Amino acid sequence: MEYMLAQTHRLAIYDHQPIQGLAPIDFDSEAGQAGFVLLCVPAYPHQELLERLAPSLQSHCICLSIAKGVDEQGRPPKQIYEQVFKGHHHYCLLYGPMISEEIRANRYAFAQLGCSDDSTYNRVSTLFEDTKLFIQHSTDIPGISWSVILKNVYAIGFGIADGLKLGDNVRGFLRAAETNNHPILLVFWPSFCVAARVT
Repeated sequence: MEYMLAQTHRLAIYDHQPIQGLAPIDFDSEAGQAGFVLLCVPAYPHQELLERLAPSLQSHCICLSIAKGVDEQGRPPKQIYEQVFKGHHHYCLLYGPMISEEIRANRYAFAQLGCSDDSTYNRVSTLFEDTKLFIQHSTDIPGISWSVILKNVYAIGFGIADGLKLGDNVRGFLRAAETNNHPILLVFWPSFCVAARVT
């Protein structure tokens, strides 16, 4: 995110541990002045960070998270935002193929922005308009939240299928199931694979 935004926006970067070359900032003061707060951290510290941020945020500020996964209570970031903000602050989730090394090599990246309203989407799109990040709006916040978690399950399935040399038919089956968001129970044994749709 820093690489994409530093040329066109003033950034104040906070890390809970001092980093050489990164000047410390007044967390609460900077949060109170921010138009956007980007949480580039895993899901587990979201509640603590959002509880700290909430009293300082202005009404127009948008919090944006790229966290994929769940916290120790099994909550994805969407659920944490809802429980902490209680509808008082704007938030969105940015998910997609955004590999840091490729972004820093000035290559294209793609993401879905999960947010409930067009005005939030438009403001975030403007934030990234001079970058090579292409953003698509999604109002299915629960869907994209769980999809980024489930893709890792499918990735393991693809790896196992490749390792067991099960062939392109199994890979095609997995790809179709993934594309259609069908929950699939995969059971692999050394010599065969059993797949059953879970309903």
